[in-house]
Amino acid sequence: FLLLAYSRLLTHVEFRAKRDEQIMSIGLHLGVAVLFYFQFFIFILIVLIILMIYTNTLSRRYVIFIVNTIMPLAITFVYYWIINDDAGYILVNLILPSLSINNYFWTDLWSKIILFIPVLLFLLAGLFTMPQQRRLNNYQNRLTSLFFLTGILSLSLIIFNYSDHIIGLVMLVPVASFFTTHLFFLVRRPIADLVVSALFIFLSLFINYDSVFKIIGLADDYEQTIEIEPELKDFIKDKKIMVLGNHPELYKESILATPFYDWSLAQPIINNLDYYDNLVFIKESLDHFQPEIVLDYDHRWTRFREQIPELKEQYKFVRPFVWKRVELKRRN
Repeated sequence: FLLLAYSRLLTHVEFRAKRDEQIMSIGLHLGVAVLFYFQFFIFILIVLIILMIYTNTLSRRYVIFIVNTIMPLAITFVYYWIINDDAGYILVNLILPSLSINNYFWTDLWSKIILFIPVLLFLLAGLFTMPQQRRLNNYQNRLTSLFFLTGILSLSLIIFNYSDHIIGLVMLVPVASFFTTHLFFLVRRPIADLVVSALFIFLSLFINYDSVFKIIGLADDYEQTIEIEPELKDFIKDKKIMVLGNHPELYKESILATPFYDWSLAQPIINNLDYYDNLVFIKESLDHFQPEIVLDYDHRWTRFREQIPELKEQYKFVRPFVWKRVELKRRN
């Protein structure tokens, strides 16, 4: 959606088109992109800066842009407000988790920059070969300065993106592609041009592929390995479990039961059992998923048992922090 928005933006810059549809389309695409990944709101500011510097857009069209950007967010906010009867649902589940602070800020950043070194080298090579290009026309000069400004402003996404710096770096790939294209123009041999182009595409795709599948593991160098005691590991292996506490590593040996995986998202519900809707949601989740083992590291299960008396018969205490589901005998 960001690339679609940029496509419309470049068209607007090229023709200085006096059409409201172009501005509306840019705003809508950016608004949808923010719904997929909230930190992309930085690009709303980037687009506004580009419009002010490189176009003579009227003030009225800035209002149209802002309204169309906010529209997807507003519709989503109202939808979840109606469905969940909670005006703060989007704030708790989208905005606040997106702004969570990463304690490994610089270690995380530098470990992921390693993946981008080849692409950054292409970017620098393209920048240094720009003076060797033929004289550019006015539009090409505007595009060059536009992409250079986009690259500088995209780095600001890293500042706001505490939880996953790699997204901010990924947005430099279109910028690197633009300047690397000028480098390809200097290659006189078609086969060499094809090889270099294929190499650039492969390295760009490998950034995301390694981050997901951990092929060479560079994206995980900063993470600390948390060991699970062997006895507990065997006890929960291949079992449906519910963890009350910030211990996601336990799910590597077992099966997730109930929606409470991310503890930062689960706490607003689990800590507020006086709200009837929260209590109903917890009970329905337990009845539906029926976790075989509950690991109560945050001391919440006792409160559950008080508020939902059925749990006293369904689960028994087997060891510190651990409760196990028992088979109830059917009554004739």
